[in-house]
Amino acid sequence: MKRWIAFAAAGSALACATLAAAASAASAASAASAASAAATDAHRHGGVAVDDSALPVGPPGLAEPMLTIPGGVPADRKTKEDEGAFRLLCNYGKMSYDDPIVYPGQPGRAHLHTFFGNNSITAATTPASIRAPGSKSGCRGGDVNLSGYWVPSMVDTASRKPIVPKYIVVYYKTGTGPWMRDWHRANKPLVMQPMPQGLVMIAGDASNANPDKAEAAFSCFTDAPGAGHRAMGSSIPACKPTEMVRMRIDFPQCWDGKNLDSPDHRSHMAKPVEWHADPDGQWDPSHPFKCPSTHPVLLPLLSEIIDWPVLSGQDTARWRLSSDTYDAALPGGYSAHADWMNGWDEEIKTIWTRECMQKQRDCGSFNVGDGRGAIEFQGN
Repeated sequence: MKRWIAFAAAGSALACATLAAAASAASAASAASAASAAATDAHRHGGVAVDDSALPVGPPGLAEPMLTIPGGVPADRKTKEDEGAFRLLCNYGKMSYDDPIVYPGQPGRAHLHTFFGNNSITAATTPASIRAPGSKSGCRGGDVNLSGYWVPSMVDTASRKPIVPKYIVVYYKTGTGPWMRDWHRANKPLVMQPMPQGLVMIAGDASNANPDKAEAAFSCFTDAPGAGHRAMGSSIPACKPTEMVRMRIDFPQCWDGKNLDSPDHRSHMAKPVEWHADPDGQWDPSHPFKCPSTHPVLLPLLSEIIDWPVLSGQDTARWRLSSDTYDAALPGGYSAHADWMNGWDEEIKTIWTRECMQKQRDCGSFNVGDGRGAIEFQGN
């Protein structure tokens, strides 16, 4: 009897040990499965792994115009080569896996993007709905500019946390316009036109892994007096704490005059080209650029600058864009790109195109050209 009790006790202990081991294995397997699922979840959007458990949200923006009463107008240009420019700041808005241009109506399909401008944009937003009543803008000037500006998010791969940018500076400029002539009328200036309603554009290439084909410029930047830029190049540089990683990207400014979008979201736009002669011998060496004959309409040059602050303890060598899915041994940043969807108030856009672009005036920060200024709000 004692032997049976001892045997039963031993058997019970063995069974408990077996069950405990099985439970432990199951728990480990569950944890591994969860980790695998999390990793899979992080990559499900086709981008680098991101801890998206608590994506940061910026100020909500405003659904009303924020312009001053008319004041002083910008000074007239001094030379025919003067660059016309109009610029404004926009707060960081939000991050999401949406891209209403590349993946319209497909929420969560894209890699992680950082949005500025119209904070109401979702995957369902279209050029027809971007100025829907109640839409809020994070840009100076309020809802006179409900355009959407978005770029791939910057990710610290050491922590998998996305980096919140300080802001975006948006420039609309004449670009090479002052040095251009009309393709069809070689001795006539090429008159810059307003951005057409409904236009969408993409600059850069999310699939690029070639530094020679990268379209964005990176640098370490600080706004301390006399500091400026350093370490400029096509990849994310090694910046120090207190500096910012700055990215600049320019959009093409020649439009085909017909299509507001195209299947690849690029073909309806083109960059100016150099020319050295024409059949009529009308080439003017002081105006060596033109829009291609396939894209004869000159639009303002849209240029975007985004600054990401570097905090103590962060190593920007571990930073990558969410779209940098190429070999991790290569520097990050080659896949830099930017999307834009026009959401400007038609009247205001026409004014700054005429007063700042066509008259080649430097309208500075936030002056729309007729003396009205875009009001600061929400910290920008």
